[in-house]
Amino acid sequence: MLFRAIILVGAIYALISTTACRKPFSFSDTGELGFSTDSVKFDTIFTTLPSPTRRLVFRNLSNQHLKLSSIELADGAASDFQLVINGDPANAVQNFELAKGDSAYIFVSFKSPVRDAFAADRILFKTKDKVQSVVVSAFVRDAYFLADTFIACDTTFTSDKAIVVDGPLFVPEGCTLTMQPGTHIYFTSRKGPDFNPASYLIVSGTLRIQGSYENPVILEGNRLDPAYAERGGQWFGVYLTKFAQNCEVRHALIKNAVFGIRSDSVAITANPKLKIVQTEIRNMEYYGIWMVGFAPPITNAPVISAENVLVANCAKQALRVNGGGQADFTHCSFASFNFNFNRKEPLVLLNNFGQTFAYPLEINFYNSVIYGQEDTELLFEDAGVQGAYKVWFQNCLLKHNDVVPGDNNIFNQDPLFLDPRLLDYRPALGSPLIDKAANRNIFTDLRNNPRPVGNGYDIGCFEFNP
Repeated sequence: MLFRAIILVGAIYALISTTACRKPFSFSDTGELGFSTDSVKFDTIFTTLPSPTRRLVFRNLSNQHLKLSSIELADGAASDFQLVINGDPANAVQNFELAKGDSAYIFVSFKSPVRDAFAADRILFKTKDKVQSVVVSAFVRDAYFLADTFIACDTTFTSDKAIVVDGPLFVPEGCTLTMQPGTHIYFTSRKGPDFNPASYLIVSGTLRIQGSYENPVILEGNRLDPAYAERGGQWFGVYLTKFAQNCEVRHALIKNAVFGIRSDSVAITANPKLKIVQTEIRNMEYYGIWMVGFAPPITNAPVISAENVLVANCAKQALRVNGGGQADFTHCSFASFNFNFNRKEPLVLLNNFGQTFAYPLEINFYNSVIYGQEDTELLFEDAGVQGAYKVWFQNCLLKHNDVVPGDNNIFNQDPLFLDPRLLDYRPALGSPLIDKAANRNIFTDLRNNPRPVGNGYDIGCFEFNP
């Protein structure tokens, strides 16, 4: 025991002696830094939401340990931004030491009450012989904030400010929500108890989106940084309950949700439950247009009447019909490719039955295109009840390997979209869509270009303009 104690004391003494004799690190006051980016950008910050945070990493590129005399914002205390430097909340630090080859980080957020303006500053990294800098900038937008809101009867949204919706925005039965040209609504990515997006527009009354070509109404998520600008699943979508009636969506862009528009049940007046005109629906995690019937018709009006509508870049169906229903699609384009997801399901699914009953289904496609990368982009699910399933295709281009009811259709020819990777679904020169449609008394296209151009009308929502 005595021997072991002597060894232990000796080891402790040696450790203390070694530590006491170790020379401290030598830090140079000159050197070079590298940065993860040359600028820190906030694409859009809303005054009604907490600021997002961006991270900047800086690294010592010198072959020696480096002491920076300071790291600070150029505008100091007056800056519109605030920093957390390597874990410490501070807009300025002095004598910051960084070992050779080592890195540290800064978190940047926005703190200013500035509204509808561009803000910028620089983070300065100072050594004895140089100053390196990284630009930080933000566009700040003033906005109304609506959290878990029932709108009053009757409400009109205008373009004077952006609108941020957090949670459900509910239009009660008997009430009308009107959106004027230029209205821009951002839905937050808040999650519900089931971890699904909890921000959406739910309509039991009447929705009237009245955009114009010059000033469309836009509904999208509130994440606008490049990684999310064209990504689906950020909010839930537009949901028309079985009580909704006389809804209209005109000149709108609906993007980046779980589904674009879901319409339940059937039309309950002499007008379509929903009329969609000159509208684009894109980047959906599930479905672009989703009709859920499971009810016999009350009137002869369609559930959905769509003209000059583009539904694109959906990870499941661009159009999904469950449990029957009536709809007309004229000069519409349904297109999707696996650029950002791995879709294996057909682009259009038409179903007319539930677990027990079959429901009447009557869907008409005129002058429309259905095309994607799958071998067939149409799936018909028919319960087999006499007269309960009616589908018609007239002057359409279809990606399909079987006969369909209709006339003057084109099968399995590449429509030669201009650049679908850039979401440009206009027909290119030589496209089989050109001059192959019939006159359906629609004299403009999605972008308000005149129809027809050349020798006839074009299939799809775009008219070719040479």
